[in-house]
Amino acid sequence: MTVATFSLAELVDALNAPAGSGVLAAFDDALTDPGAFRLTDLPVSEDLIATMHQVTSGFFELPFDVKTAYRYVEDQYVGWCGGEFLGQYGSADHKEMYHIGPRVAPTLRAHGVDGAVPLPADDEREAALASCALWPEVPAEFVATWHDYYRGMQETAVLLGRAVAHLLGTPEKEWFGVLGGNWADLAANYYPPVADIGGGAPIYNAPHRDLTILTILHQDQSRVGGLSVQSADGSWQAVAPLPGTYVVNVGELLTYLSGGRWRAAPHQVTVSETATPATTARISVPFFYRPSDERVVTSFVDLDAAPIAVGDWVLAKKRGVATST
Repeated sequence: MTVATFSLAELVDALNAPAGSGVLAAFDDALTDPGAFRLTDLPVSEDLIATMHQVTSGFFELPFDVKTAYRYVEDQYVGWCGGEFLGQYGSADHKEMYHIGPRVAPTLRAHGVDGAVPLPADDEREAALASCALWPEVPAEFVATWHDYYRGMQETAVLLGRAVAHLLGTPEKEWFGVLGGNWADLAANYYPPVADIGGGAPIYNAPHRDLTILTILHQDQSRVGGLSVQSADGSWQAVAPLPGTYVVNVGELLTYLSGGRWRAAPHQVTVSETATPATTARISVPFFYRPSDERVVTSFVDLDAAPIAVGDWVLAKKRGVATST
């Protein structure tokens, strides 16, 4: 099973076609197995992507004691986390993380129930720093760049959502009624150089499924090796970084909303000791698209499925507590 590639523009253009034909049929197949696909033609410029990776690398290069000031002790998956603090929910991954989204940072604004993405505020950086202590003041361009990138991801999620709703036969009004005002997190993963880790081939991010609708990931081009996705037959497919290309995977909430039609893709990040160059760090930037924790959602397909209170469900999943899904 290979990981298919789609242009966001071609998916949108196909919305007037029957759900079982052409591009949409292939898109349906990709959501079914492996539950992941490559995506091009996003509303994010190459300059913005380059700046995003530059300022994010700059943040992770800050001294350890500076980064710890951006910890959020109530949740590992908010603010900065790494080193001895990583592993609150049983993970032994070799990485640092920075996560932020509207649940703690109100200047990161999600699309509305009409699918419209708000325009930026004039004093966005100043307002962000004043309203959320988890925003780093250096690098200086960090806050503005992350806000610009977040808007691009929200715009992408809107267009992908239209295609997903079309395949499900769900009116867009109902889809965006669930996802409007979402609490999607924008995040960054910093994977240290292979040479800095002993004890054999490291696991940078252990196999897992995301607790999202969709996860939209950009990988930098700095190092060979990294992400792989598991197909339904149990085989692992490498998904190497390609210029101008993102990787999108189905999350467990979309599996639920689709009545089990689409598969949340297990994925991992591993790098062998022979990865080249072994002295180079690696950054990936995922956008975790999911409803706000305050939402109670019901499946669009399986009318007998128990409703999910998103916040409680996500917390239970993180802690490894059994849930109805």
